Parts: sequence; C-alpha cells; structure tokens
Amino acid sequence: MINNLTRSIEVFCRRANVEYFTPHDLRRSCVTNRARRLPIQTVQFLAGHSNIATTRKYYLSVQNSDMETARDIQSEAMTSLTNYCQKWPKSSVFASLSEKPKNVTP
Repeated sequence: MINNLTRSIEVFCRRANVEYFTPHDLRRSCVTNRARRLPIQTVQFLAGHSNIATTRKYYLSVQNSDMETARDIQSEAMTSLTNYCQKWPKSSVFASLSEKPKNVTP
C-alpha cells in the first residue's frame, strides 16, 4: 500500500512539476504544524510516539517565522521604551544616565 502511495505521489509531483516528497515528509509537516499550535502531549498522542522525547527531538524546532515574530516583538518593545524615555525632562535621572561622565580621564 505504501509503495502505491509513494508511486502516486511521485507521478503527481512529476506532472505538477513540484519537488518530490515522501509520505513521511507529509507526516513530518503535519506533526510540525500541530506542534506549533497544540500542547506537546497532544501532538505526542496524535503522532503515536510512546516517548515525548521523540516528539520534542524531531518536531519542536525554531522556524523562520518564529524568529521574525521575535524580532518584531523586540523592535516594538525598543520603540515603546524609546518613546517613553523621550517624554522625561532632560533633568531626569534617565537623561543623566545617557550623558558622558564629567572629569573622567581615559
């Protein structure tokens, strides 16, 4: 049965002019997508793994979209902090922290 499925996918990929993938590639994609949205114990059960370490090892990874989201969050936080600090008067302690110390020799 798997051989028939593999052959069918091979024919489909060739006709559609897309890169060949295996049934296991489909499984990996499905489990990876679930791991991004569901609790890891649920993913473990659905994948049929007896040990949760297997699920973690193969399906929990940092995706490019995760890094983009992290950069966006960091950028928003820095912008908010900068805007907040700019509201303080120059005589505030925040302003003095950014000034160069006086009477300091290199």
